[in-house]
Formats: sequence, C-alpha cells, structure tokens
Amino acid sequence: MHKGPREKRQRNSAIIRLHKNGMSAADVAAQFDISPGRVSAIVNKRAPVERRRSKLREKYGDRPNIGKLPDRTPIDVLLLSEPEIAGWTARVRALAHTSVHLRTLGDLRHTRDAELLAEPRIGVRFWAELRSLCAFRAPAKRQRQTSKRCPTLPFCRRACYSSHNSTRQLTI
Repeated sequence: MHKGPREKRQRNSAIIRLHKNGMSAADVAAQFDISPGRVSAIVNKRAPVERRRSKLREKYGDRPNIGKLPDRTPIDVLLLSEPEIAGWTARVRALAHTSVHLRTLGDLRHTRDAELLAEPRIGVRFWAELRSLCAFRAPAKRQRQTSKRCPTLPFCRRACYSSHNSTRQLTI
C-alpha cells in the first residue's frame, strides 16, 4: 500500500526517534516491516536536517511565529513549520540556492511575488505557503542623509572649515 507524504514523514520521524532512543536498526526494521539497511538510510539521510532543526528549536522554540521574527532570522527557521506540501524540507533548503539568494526571512519578505514565481523551484502552492507564513513587506525607503556641510564648500574660509576636513585645521 502506497503511503502519502504525511504518513511517510511521520513514519520516518518515528524511526529516527526510536533509533535515537537506542533501539537497534534490526528491531526498528522489524517493527515497521522494512529492511535494516532502509532504517540506516532514513536515519543517515535526515541526520543533518534533524541537527539543524534541533539547533533552531533551541533558539526559536518548537513552533515559532514566523511573522514576528526579525528580518535577520535565517530562512531555515521555516523548517520548524510543517505544512502539507511534499518535500517541504528540500524546498526550504533549496531557497538559499535560488537566483534571488533567499538566506534570511528579510530576504523573503522583501522579494516580490513575481520574482519568487519566476524561480523554477517555486510553484504556486509553495509560494502560497511561503506567503502564508512570511508575508511580503515592501523594503523601507531609505532617507537621504543630509550633510551638515557648509554650502560654500570648497570655497569656505571661515572657522567652520575645520568641520569639513578634520585633518586640516584652519584658524583665522
């Protein structure tokens, strides 16, 4: 009988948990009616992702509110949310390798929808799930810094000349 992505993910999580708790690969395999080699493959394949998830859980909790996290939060925090999309983990991990370079939640928030949908690895369902977790925010407009320079610079010969060029001190 074919298992859907949700059932398979739950099964694999149970296999990893049992193996982590000290159960041998042969005992786990017998319980789930799979080979011990398959148990090892499941455990070894998911090990790096599980390590990353545990570090993220330590820092952000089990189910963080993605919308309230700061822009500098790594995009991998999306691994802690598990929507009903097949291959969620692989898709989130691939975001860092897109042409728009999504490495933080801020990058994702400030990327326009058209740019996201133009990516070959981002389909409509994945895009919709990303936006439900992390809504678009237009980047803040930068204000031009106004300098407090003398309007007559470089012809200024007043005492304020020293504020224009700290290396030259002109005294009148």
